[in-house]
Amino acid sequence: MKTITNVKVGDHVICFDEYLHDYEEHELIIHYIESDPEYATNTNPLGIVCFGEDLTTDDEEMMLSRVDEGNFICIKN
Repeated sequence: MKTITNVKVGDHVICFDEYLHDYEEHELIIHYIESDPEYATNTNPLGIVCFGEDLTTDDEEMMLSRVDEGNFICIKN
């Protein structure tokens, strides 16, 4: 099972919208990954948080979104 701790820069991930939560899924391409102790859990001890470009929106501007353990669904194959 792949979790947020398996995500690498360049991966496409599926996640819930960080504001709408379980109402809308988004596809992101990950641009950078940080470790934030605020997000640390038993299954994510380093508090991995990913940031990427939202490929789901039709906006002309790049939308940068956050993916953490709470809204991560999967790594897209």
